[in-house]
Amino acid sequence: MKARRRHELKENVLARELVQLREFFSRYGTWMLTGVIAAGLVVLIVTRVRSSRRQALYAERVRYAELTRDASMKDDQRLKGLAELAETARDPLTAANAAIAAADLWSRKYVGALIRSSSSEADEARRKAEELYNLVLTRYPQQSRHVAKAHFGLGALAESAGDKQAAEDHYSQAARMLNRGHPTVLEAERRLAALADLREVKFATTLPTRPAATSAPATRPAASGPSEPAGK
Repeated sequence: MKARRRHELKENVLARELVQLREFFSRYGTWMLTGVIAAGLVVLIVTRVRSSRRQALYAERVRYAELTRDASMKDDQRLKGLAELAETARDPLTAANAAIAAADLWSRKYVGALIRSSSSEADEARRKAEELYNLVLTRYPQQSRHVAKAHFGLGALAESAGDKQAAEDHYSQAARMLNRGHPTVLEAERRLAALADLREVKFATTLPTRPAATSAPATRPAASGPSEPAGK
């Protein structure tokens, strides 16, 4: 009898809980379902966005590799692609890499134009190179390795143009950006030493000489008197 009574009590409790649960879902079920669906959509969107970003970054790296390794590509096409990548790449590292690669190529074209004595071509190449190096300095200052390369490139351009002071300034900044032993730092220090040697040689060959003795002014010729009229 007691067992049967306990069983009935359990059934009554279960029935009441089921009724309460049904009432709860009838009152809040729509909101709960909406929340679950919304959460699922958020997770799906975040997953798709992350996947799309990873794919975009991968595509940028592949594009950079093509632009820098395809030996059959013409310089004009390479420069155009690298400049576009430097401006539009989502990955700061890829963008900075592209800017440095394009600037270095313009720098080589600048030196070639100087050798050919093509002033207009040299001016354009130097301007393009400076723009790309400065883009790295202003847009990607956190990329220390690329900033050092940009300063080194600007220093090399200044040195080629005969602006030794600007060259020393940029080389000095490049040497301070990275740890000693880095190739860019070593080359910057070598260039600084070479410029210092040139300055010493120039100083030694332009020492002021002792001024020559001032010669006395030439004496004025004696004035000849009026000619005497011929005798009559």
